[in-house]
Amino acid sequence: MVPGVVITLVATFFIVRRWFHSRIDRQPHQAKQLELRLWKQTAKRLRGGTDEEQLVLQQLHEHIKALEEEIAAGPGDDNQVKQIDIGELEQKYGIRDKTLFINSSIVLGGVIFMFILESIVELHLSLAWIAIIGSIMHLLVAGVKDIDTVLEHVEWGTLMFFAALFILMHSLERMNLIAFIGEQLSNLIETVPEGGDARLAAAVTLIIWVSGIASAFIDNIPFTTAMVPVIVALSERVNLPIEPLVW
Repeated sequence: MVPGVVITLVATFFIVRRWFHSRIDRQPHQAKQLELRLWKQTAKRLRGGTDEEQLVLQQLHEHIKALEEEIAAGPGDDNQVKQIDIGELEQKYGIRDKTLFINSSIVLGGVIFMFILESIVELHLSLAWIAIIGSIMHLLVAGVKDIDTVLEHVEWGTLMFFAALFILMHSLERMNLIAFIGEQLSNLIETVPEGGDARLAAAVTLIIWVSGIASAFIDNIPFTTAMVPVIVALSERVNLPIEPLVW
């Protein structure tokens, strides 16, 4: 097993190096160009309806102009390694509102605790409801009164993407595609003799490869959710321990 893992790692390194060579070897100012593009996108989203938004928009345009001038000036000393001052980073990105930080930590800890408790005790609350209640409590402790401003910063595109993924996975499950994948895996594993750990090794290898290939096209969270019953049925059908199959 170890030689196979080593060969796979070496092959993956050269493949990634070959395909993503231009992204790995970054040119000077490439990070600043990415930052400039992000700030321009942010400036387009601002409406400038209020005086505060107009002030932020003006400062943002000044920062964009400074970045454009810096990029146009050339690489300069970007290729030189710069020392990082930890004290400067702490001062720049320090916690400015300790009360809000403590309250947010308490809310986050409570949500995580409820997630864990829900898996142990039947609370008649889904994970979604726990998350929604936690977000409402966080808005209350943060003193947010303008909900419209908060909703404007929600990444609705990302939420719709994940919602569509879960709908797709449920559709594939209703079409018995997930069950078909599990059945084909079971048939392949049953062809391996039962003596020793050969069948278990074959099952683990097949599950890893199938999961890796499927995760390239399907998000890992809905795929994992759909594969849990498949792994349980596979363990019962071919009489294999479920612990290594799950891991």
